[in-house]
Amino acid sequence: MKRTAALLAVGLVVGACSQSTGGGAAAPPPQPEPEPTLDPVGVYDFSTSVEGQTLTGTLTITGSPGAYSGSMSTDMMGTVALRSFSVDGMDLMFMADLPDATVSFFLTFEGDSFTGEWDAGGMTGFMSGSKR
Repeated sequence: MKRTAALLAVGLVVGACSQSTGGGAAAPPPQPEPEPTLDPVGVYDFSTSVEGQTLTGTLTITGSPGAYSGSMSTDMMGTVALRSFSVDGMDLMFMADLPDATVSFFLTFEGDSFTGEWDAGGMTGFMSGSKR
């Protein structure tokens, strides 16, 4: 009787050990890496083309997630306040109110650089820039 109890105990220990070393259910698959979230705060030099003329300037973004603000400065239009910032992954959208139109900007960041487009009520253009 004692021998049977001892064998049963040894069998239970061996069974428990084999399950804890991979003999049981498979481990759940690893979770995917979260997508990076853009932190657009900084000063950027940019260029674009407006009616065939190259326009360069500075894009300045301040604030924190959900509360970004900024300005855009060029020789042609001076300094314009920016509003309505929205971040989606590595994409940034914002708007600027000019005397003749509201301009919407759609930028995609990769590292410290961006490319994208702007739309001013039918007039559109490509823009690119990089962080100072």
